[in-house]
Amino acid sequence: MEARNSWRATRGRRSAFTWQPTRKGQRSGRSQRWTSPPERPCRCRSTLPICKFSRFSRKGKEGKMRTVQRSQKGQSIVEFALLLPVLLIILLGLLDLGRVWYAMVTVNDCAGEGALYAAIRPNDIDGIRARAASASSGLVQVNPEAVRVEMPSPLTPGAPVTVTVPYTMTFVNPLFGAMMPDGQIVLRGVAVEAVISTP
Repeated sequence: MEARNSWRATRGRRSAFTWQPTRKGQRSGRSQRWTSPPERPCRCRSTLPICKFSRFSRKGKEGKMRTVQRSQKGQSIVEFALLLPVLLIILLGLLDLGRVWYAMVTVNDCAGEGALYAAIRPNDIDGIRARAASASSGLVQVNPEAVRVEMPSPLTPGAPVTVTVPYTMTFVNPLFGAMMPDGQIVLRGVAVEAVISTP
């Protein structure tokens, strides 16, 4: 009775050995005996106890996949931490290049405005400087006292008048700042116009 109950308890389970009753008509001293379970055909038709399609093999592969995913995730974090400073330096470099381009356009416009005013009123030096500084706006602010006006003497109609507008810009990128003295660069806008009339 005990053997029968144990056979019922193990029936339907996956085990190395199971109870199996003897056939009818077969006389044996034991009513039941240990036998190996019949081999079940697998989808891959493998004779191995555990193949790649079995439940146990899938569990092992899932565990390995989780380990690989964790290692790849950690590797991605380390790579991002190493590349982040490089990306920031590149971003700041692009920002500085954009600021340099904007400042050059602004100081050239300021010099052109001052030269046009100087062509009409060449003797009004303060007016030329104020007119050149008024053309600056936004991030670039020109100091009127720094504007330089050059003209020949004696002044005659058709003589060239040169207006130079300097602007000092400080770099944000530490690499660009290390290459320049004091981390700054001086940009100059120059414009030349011919004198139209003299007082």
